[in-house]
Amino acid sequence: MLPSGICMHPWPCATQLVCEGLGPSQHPPRFRHPCYPPEPCKHHIRLVEEPAQKTPTHPRFETARHACPNPVARRRDRPMDAATVSQARALLPRGAIYGDWAASALPLPHASSAPFLAPVHNRDTPHQHLARCALRAFLGDSAHAFHVIFTSGATDALRTLAHRLPWAPADAFVCHAHAHNAVRGIRNEALNADAAFRSVTSASLERHLRRTPHPSTPTCPADAEAEAARPPFAVLAYPAECNLTGTTFPFRWAREAKRCGLYSYSGEQVITLLDTAKLAASSPLVLDDHTPYVDAVVFSLYKLSATFTGLGALLVRRDSLLESLLKSTAASSYFAGGLSVDAVSPFSPRLFAPSADLRTQLELGTPNIQAIHHLPSQLARFSPPSIVMAGIHAHAAALAALFSSLLTEVFTPRGVKIHRDAGLPADEQTASTVVAFTLYRIEGRSRQWHPIGHNEIGTILKLNNVYARTGCMCNAGACCSVLGLTDVDVAAHFAKGHRCGDAMDVIDGKPTGLVRISFGWGSRSSDVHAILNVLRNHISYSVYGSLGEVDFGTAPSLSHFVVRSLHVYPVKSCAGTSVKKITFDKRGGILGDRRFAIQQAGSQALLSLKTCPILADLTAWLAKDETCLVLELHKKRVLPGMPRKMAIDLGIDSLTPKLQSMSLPSPTTKTNHLSSEEHEATGKSAVGGEELSQWLSSVAGRPVRLVRLASQCSTTPTSCKTSEDVLIVSETEIEELRSTAGIDDTAVVREALRPNIVLGPALEGTREQYQSHPPMNVFKSFNADGLHMVAKRSCVRCTVVNTVASARGFDLRGEPLRSIARINRRRQQKGLVFGVLAKAVPDAGDAPHHQRMYIPTHLTLNQEVTGSFRDSNNCSEGTRKSSNALSYEHEG
Repeated sequence: MLPSGICMHPWPCATQLVCEGLGPSQHPPRFRHPCYPPEPCKHHIRLVEEPAQKTPTHPRFETARHACPNPVARRRDRPMDAATVSQARALLPRGAIYGDWAASALPLPHASSAPFLAPVHNRDTPHQHLARCALRAFLGDSAHAFHVIFTSGATDALRTLAHRLPWAPADAFVCHAHAHNAVRGIRNEALNADAAFRSVTSASLERHLRRTPHPSTPTCPADAEAEAARPPFAVLAYPAECNLTGTTFPFRWAREAKRCGLYSYSGEQVITLLDTAKLAASSPLVLDDHTPYVDAVVFSLYKLSATFTGLGALLVRRDSLLESLLKSTAASSYFAGGLSVDAVSPFSPRLFAPSADLRTQLELGTPNIQAIHHLPSQLARFSPPSIVMAGIHAHAAALAALFSSLLTEVFTPRGVKIHRDAGLPADEQTASTVVAFTLYRIEGRSRQWHPIGHNEIGTILKLNNVYARTGCMCNAGACCSVLGLTDVDVAAHFAKGHRCGDAMDVIDGKPTGLVRISFGWGSRSSDVHAILNVLRNHISYSVYGSLGEVDFGTAPSLSHFVVRSLHVYPVKSCAGTSVKKITFDKRGGILGDRRFAIQQAGSQALLSLKTCPILADLTAWLAKDETCLVLELHKKRVLPGMPRKMAIDLGIDSLTPKLQSMSLPSPTTKTNHLSSEEHEATGKSAVGGEELSQWLSSVAGRPVRLVRLASQCSTTPTSCKTSEDVLIVSETEIEELRSTAGIDDTAVVREALRPNIVLGPALEGTREQYQSHPPMNVFKSFNADGLHMVAKRSCVRCTVVNTVASARGFDLRGEPLRSIARINRRRQQKGLVFGVLAKAVPDAGDAPHHQRMYIPTHLTLNQEVTGSFRDSNNCSEGTRKSSNALSYEHEG
């Protein structure tokens, strides 16, 4: 029975669904009529007015030229009314710019305040029925040819299909290379059943589908009676629009696969699966036009409005091969409560009857009732979808085209590369709402172009409150395709410690990800110019600028330094302590520096300041001749009854310096070692007892323990500072950063930078000499009483410096990282570098390589050192690749 007060009219329109679900009094302003007539309305919503100036006509101007009595919907610049867009954008932080519409849209304000009293376990409420009707109207399924199954998202829908399909060795899974990882993950279920798997590109799929079809049924194994009971099937899965590049792929592929067959499978044996999560959120989709040849569609509603986080849909075509296969596995698949079963015995496994309805079979668990309740009123804002979604696509595509043209103008065609799928015919390449790009800069004496890492650009965008996406966007296939990465490159990057989502953005001169800016229904032209201004102010200078153009002065005192302070951090990511002397070990690092870490219990993951900012208030130092580790918590973090300080007797003297042989890899010999992170994951040993673990767990707010890191050294760089790296910064740089960031205390800046060695000029110079002092990231080497150190790479900074400064009470907006970018821009340097990572090397002399001995060397406070600096333009290409080819984040 329907709720009282609901007007029922047979008009099959999405706006009528609002009337059915809410009543006339709850209509949105533009749909507020006394009652919808039973015949189609004569008025249509006019999205925009005809432009006054002579400009190119967009499709939205051609399809929406009907008179509208409602002036609220008449907008010149956007297809949605200004009030809706303004309310959605008001949820952003002040000054923020949203450029990640491909990941999620902004939440729409609720158009309904009607109470919702239906119990969550009731699956046949009128509200859920209206929500399914609203979704059908939005996706263009007026014939009700599809089952609408609510899921938690597109990933959940794909996982349901992967688990429920009866895979067999005679079956196949064909996946497009640009498919999302959630689609590609189906291959594991297929491979586990010995089914075939094939990854295809646009060009290869086009060539195959254009051939004369000669399909033949694969031969089933003679000993597989169960498999012979049904014909084999092949699943063709591809995205309707790539979430990384914005390339749209034609529905024609599904039609031709159904008509001509796919490889050795006939058209009747082909199951077409389309991922429309990106397409349906920014373009019109009419399933009525594709019903005969599309078997399944997945969609995530949060990409249309963030109000629906945790709500998606799986649409399965009725009377299709996919429907019969899913129903055939219902008796042997997992079942739950609700209406998923018709009869079940708790004692006999033979007495079980699954539901005959596919929807109730697959909808397991409690759905997102509140989101389903608001779905009709929210989708009414996009009604009629054929007009509104076309206007949204034209609006977002115009902004994306503007951004692409301005980006190319700012960085020149050689300084930026826009990524698209080149395998589609030119007449089928539509305008995209996404701009995926890689920026390049000129480096080295040869003045060649080298990619700028996506992590560096992403950090700059984040500092300036720009919401964007960097990396591979969970689409490894599209990322590798557009960047030209092969399986050999992926394996080599993994062996060097690269993991998805880390800071290793350029390896061996090849980028590992890209930058994506996307636009949607709430984007404005001001967003385009704001993002361009950020990139131009912080990135474009490094394309043509070079450090060699800056005059650092020629005063002799600038090459002589004095050690101002020394710092050791025994536990990674924890605060350290100042010392008067440091000793270098056989690896070239500082003895006792970053030899311990806090590990999360039950995993190999180490805590960092990014994942656990409270570590900034935990200080560690070594006492009693470096045989005792002391941990002290800041007094503001101490809980009642909790000790503030813990001392751990290491019970060893391994930190005492000894004469040891130093094994250096030969320059002509390549060594294959585990990365530092992998080696530490396999070489950790717990330190302290249960009392220490409980104390650390109470500090971190999660089960953790203290571990000793492996002592072996890896020759492969990682994404963070390792224990064999020595971070060197300049006192003048710290002072410049302090004044630029507006921080009163120099100690706060020093703690945020977490250096090991702070150098100052040997002689007090003039202000001009102070301003022209060379930065440490062009540091080449320095010597002091037999100690020789060489630079390894520049230290790229991340948001950790802001975390430490915030823990010290200076919660400034993006500082001091924002000032680091400002200083580097003044110096015409690249990115967010500050300081240099170096290591001590033994004096080789005339001794053979294998007989070189390491004699422990020291560096004391106020000791004089002599340094030399390199010109970044005069650095040879070989030196650049060996010493500073990669710059990685310093996490602590």
